Amino acid sequence: MPERESFPSCFGPYLRYAISTDFDYFKFVDEGKDFRLFLLVEFKTGETGEFVPERAGEFVIGMNSVLAEVSPSEPSSYLGPADDRTPYSSMLAPIMAVTVTSATTAEEWQRRAFALWEQYVSRVELSIPLKPSLLPRSIQPELDERWREGTISSAPLLIGLMDDGCPFAAAQFLKVLASSYPSTRVRAIWDQNSDRNPIPVTDGSGTRYFGQTPQDFTFGLEFRRDPAAASQIGLDEWMRLHLTPTGSIDEEGCYADAHFTRLAPQQSHGAHVMDVLAGRIPTSSRIGPSYPGGDRRDPPSWMPGNPATDPACDADVVFVQFSDDCISDATGVWLKTYVLAGIRYIMSFADPNVTRNVIINLSYGPTTGPHDGTAELEAGLIALVADYNGTRDRCIQPGRRGQKQIRVRLRILHIITSDHGVHVGIHAKGGEVLSSCLHPAARGNGPRNLRSSQGFQ
Repeated sequence: MPERESFPSCFGPYLRYAISTDFDYFKFVDEGKDFRLFLLVEFKTGETGEFVPERAGEFVIGMNSVLAEVSPSEPSSYLGPADDRTPYSSMLAPIMAVTVTSATTAEEWQRRAFALWEQYVSRVELSIPLKPSLLPRSIQPELDERWREGTISSAPLLIGLMDDGCPFAAAQFLKVLASSYPSTRVRAIWDQNSDRNPIPVTDGSGTRYFGQTPQDFTFGLEFRRDPAAASQIGLDEWMRLHLTPTGSIDEEGCYADAHFTRLAPQQSHGAHVMDVLAGRIPTSSRIGPSYPGGDRRDPPSWMPGNPATDPACDADVVFVQFSDDCISDATGVWLKTYVLAGIRYIMSFADPNVTRNVIINLSYGPTTGPHDGTAELEAGLIALVADYNGTRDRCIQPGRRGQKQIRVRLRILHIITSDHGVHVGIHAKGGEVLSSCLHPAARGNGPRNLRSSQGFQ
């Protein structure tokens, strides 16, 4: 085991802690060799400050070459899918990518592997290890263009939530189709629990499945409103399978049969935040007065939102469900890589020809660190916002989305609900991030501002 001072300078404190304790607090990693470390990697930029993606590929190829020589049976390392040009990447890697267990090869392995970390990487930190359901198709899988699949949305606003508990069948998030069947506004749910399996449903035509492993991210299950294949069951069809004789949706059975255990208590943090940010009835209709100049003690109007002035009441929602292990850890320090992967999953639904604004709510984050924008997760959020907000042109490869430039404005909100109102903790707009601040306008009026059409301009 390398001594503390021999670690590459890019290794973060929690990664060093895990290595120095022989991963004692991650014993499930040793239950099977298929478990991988889930790392958030910040690659070094060039002299001009620009990130060259090809350098990330060189790093992984070099690392896999070393791993193959030390242990031919050792699984390879892979980068997570991304279509942005930021230096932040998720990485699946075996434990041997960061430490050595064989004394006979330790000295040479350290020299070569650690030299790669020093040469290519600025910072690397550990999130909760996972067991991927699929092997990536390449050292850096391409991000699936989910916006192309199913019913194409014509809405210029897409709302993303990374939280705990998505009540996709609740009345606040339903529309009624021309066929009179209800349809959820939730376009997709990605459950990041790596131990989940698709739900089989057998009928006269055979067996189909509710939920599928994302081919690009390779772990967890995604549940789409419009399934990508005939063998899959979508969210709308799943709700129709749980209609009562009177035509209403059996919500409890709908969630229980899908093993959405976080919704079992009939209340969840994710449901609350989702309702505040994207519910059919805006917050301004739930508090008095119901008309300008009225008495604040007057009852609320309970009027549904008007999409012309409240785009959020009609917008599609993409929900990322954090894993149980991430939710149960109150420090949030192991969450970082899951957040970046979740943002990229949500952005895969943004239609470059239609979507103009993507608002993503993040209600969880590390309680440790400086909270001044320099921590790795915060820096990653800043970079993503700047990249998508068009601080430089994003030229898309020919043959995928065409030879064109795409500008999609991305905002990342960190909304913490409490007895004192709704507080904006991280608000990224135009590349600016205000971290760990209590926004005074958030009290009472914050939800109104976020839900106004001006708020999405």
